[in-house]
Amino acid sequence: MEKKEINKNNPQNNRGSNKNLEHQNKNVKSPTSKKPKDDYKTKYIKLLAEMENLRKRFDEERTEIIKFRATSFIQDILPTLDMFEMALSSKDVSSEIKNWLMGFEMILNNFNSTLSSEGVTEIKVSVGEEFNSNYHQAIDEVVTNKIKPGNIANIKSKGYLLHGRLLRPVTVVVAKEESKNTKIKEGDKNE
Repeated sequence: MEKKEINKNNPQNNRGSNKNLEHQNKNVKSPTSKKPKDDYKTKYIKLLAEMENLRKRFDEERTEIIKFRATSFIQDILPTLDMFEMALSSKDVSSEIKNWLMGFEMILNNFNSTLSSEGVTEIKVSVGEEFNSNYHQAIDEVVTNKIKPGNIANIKSKGYLLHGRLLRPVTVVVAKEESKNTKIKEGDKNE
């Protein structure tokens, strides 16, 4: 038996393989088909949307930074404001000191209006109000029957917000209920 040599260049010998090649070519996507163009367009639109979201986020962050830029400075100046208020609350002073106090009051009003223009607001609180840990800082407790336990018995210093964000809490003394141990100890002291 003789082996026939197959000439690969002869089109008659490659008939079956041509059909296979045509079938394979149908399955291969050509670079000019619509599918890749649509993919690039979709990716482009997604990237544009992502860039727009990123720009908005940066704008919001920049606005926040500008809004709260003076936080540290204002926190540093609040003790000075407290000292002005303490000086103005003094009583039984001479007429000369009263004139000085009027000047201090004008300075205090100027401070307050400047802080207000920057978005600083005082936290309004009164004695007898319920203690709120979001805005109040308890520095002590006092036993009293006049105020409901857990409520504010005394205000030590004012608190402030900057654009609604806590800058400094109100420092307060909270009322507490007289315990049985406290009654016994006080009874022992009287004996």
